[in-house]
Amino acid sequence: MSSTENDATGEMTWQHVPGIRDALEDRHGGRGGRIYGGVRWGGAGLFSIIFLGLIGVLLNQSWAGFVHMGPSILWKSWDPTHQIFGVGPFVIGTLLTTLLALVLAVPIGLGTSLWLTELAPRRLAGLLGGAVEFLAAIPSIVVGFWGLIVLTPVFTNYVEPFVKTIPLLKSLFTGPSLGPSVLLAGVVLAIMVLPTIVSLSRTALSGVDLADREAGRALGATRWQVARVVLTGARRGVRASITLAMGRALGEAIAVALVIGNRVAVPKSLLAPASTLGSAVVNFFAEANPGTLEKSSVVAIVVVLLIISVAVNAGGQFLLRSKLASRDPEAFPTTDVRVVLDDTPWGEDRPEQRARIRESAAASLPRRRRQGRAGAALCTLALGVALVPLIALVGYIVLKGGPALSWQFLSGLPTPPGIPGNGIGNAIVGTIIIVAVALVIAVPISLGAALFVTEHPGRISSILRFAGDVLTGAPSIAIGVFAYAVIVVNFGYSGFAGSAALSVLMIPVMMRADEEAIGTVSADLWDAGLALGSKRGRVVRSVVLRTALPGLISGNILALARAVGETAPLLFTIFGSQLLVVNPGSPMAALPTTIWNNATQAYSDAQQAAWGAALVLLILVVILSTIARLVAARLSRMAS
Repeated sequence: MSSTENDATGEMTWQHVPGIRDALEDRHGGRGGRIYGGVRWGGAGLFSIIFLGLIGVLLNQSWAGFVHMGPSILWKSWDPTHQIFGVGPFVIGTLLTTLLALVLAVPIGLGTSLWLTELAPRRLAGLLGGAVEFLAAIPSIVVGFWGLIVLTPVFTNYVEPFVKTIPLLKSLFTGPSLGPSVLLAGVVLAIMVLPTIVSLSRTALSGVDLADREAGRALGATRWQVARVVLTGARRGVRASITLAMGRALGEAIAVALVIGNRVAVPKSLLAPASTLGSAVVNFFAEANPGTLEKSSVVAIVVVLLIISVAVNAGGQFLLRSKLASRDPEAFPTTDVRVVLDDTPWGEDRPEQRARIRESAAASLPRRRRQGRAGAALCTLALGVALVPLIALVGYIVLKGGPALSWQFLSGLPTPPGIPGNGIGNAIVGTIIIVAVALVIAVPISLGAALFVTEHPGRISSILRFAGDVLTGAPSIAIGVFAYAVIVVNFGYSGFAGSAALSVLMIPVMMRADEEAIGTVSADLWDAGLALGSKRGRVVRSVVLRTALPGLISGNILALARAVGETAPLLFTIFGSQLLVVNPGSPMAALPTTIWNNATQAYSDAQQAAWGAALVLLILVVILSTIARLVAARLSRMAS
């Protein structure tokens, strides 16, 4: 029997083995086969409906705004009094904050990745790398709240006066020091995208062929010079990490809305308040009346943001999946190590040239060692800078939220500002119910779609994967507006509307994780099931899903951890309730919206409740992320 190897595991997978699919088709009959076929086609069909529905609803809701403004919507300002609904200032604000975030995060992220991959001891690299990547698990509402309360006074009193004194850059930092600004929003975004750059860059650096490292060491290259060679070889993956980080920064709305100042104007300085596409939707959506031109124009902002974010994320995904970013040794056009040691051009590799390499390397060794020490110091500094926001953020949340934790706080109900006994029991219960319902919706759809694309390789599956990538890169605020237009407008605010929005966020992540997990099942297990006379559905249920269960659980928990901390979709769907509500068909409270509602209030007890809710939400996300990592580690041990 001929076979191919699975790219990730090196094992044969059933969909690549000629004859197995035909045998499965012969065993399709019977009630079990029809049920299994319905699961596959139903999952793919529902996923397609969700994707097409999202595109169709957003275009339909925004059509009036686009028609009213025409192409000028991209450069005119926002003035509802004169029926002018342009997104020009928001586009500029989005591009400025994103560019600033990348300028800050890229060198820190690459330096950290190089230190962790090439310069650090393995155990220490794993510990510190996990700590930096833990920033990705912190919900955006928590980062934004911390930026508002902690960073705003620091920037007002220290950072902004300092940057005004920098000779070559002070022209960028003019005007009064107000705190909320493009600069502060850029720093907050840099903190949020840093884990993406570190994680994906580490993966790309680790994927460079070991022969490149060994060749450098054999020719006398220092560790820093070898790291330079590795960085060159991993440039495709590094570019992909930067592109995906850019997409993350473009789509962020909640954290930016808390720290940017939300002024509708083109910023003339990095210290000036501004608005981004995402923050504008957060601020204007609730104020616009349904069915009006203003409401349609707000949805048009969402469409513009969606188009930009999807285009950037699609570029990043293309780079990650391209042949040049694969682990194929031929895919990495690495730098010749000899060029690192000596700038002399080389022709054919002859004995006298090898001698010249050794002589040149020996003569330049002191200089190269100095360069290596300087490079290692810069990478170490980058790691330290990357760890600072994690330590400061988590430490401050624990410091401020810890005193609020009590049984009364965790089980009680909210009270008006100034009245003691404030609690978040309704938000905790609401979060659990909303996320549980979202999980019930997302798991069967994502699993059915994953089985479909696994068993039916071809154009349809490629289209479904592309749709999944689009939804994965879609800003969460666009999903919230979609759920509002479909459910809230017709049935009112409810916990179910929030669950539906979160499920749309979870499905593409779960689908890709499920597909990868199912793809690890070897062809031998399928053969064994078929040899015993089992039908397709029985083999999948008893063999495939059971074998892939650790990977399925890990991917689903990671998607769940992401959904738990999402704020934007819930702002538009659940409305919030001060009572303890267990019926998902009614308006409910949730931890992210509780933080949002209390964060901007001037009352100390309200902010205390926000910090306590932030700590509870952080603990919940950490627990889920830890479980997912443990399951993934177990899966790796089972595969080895």
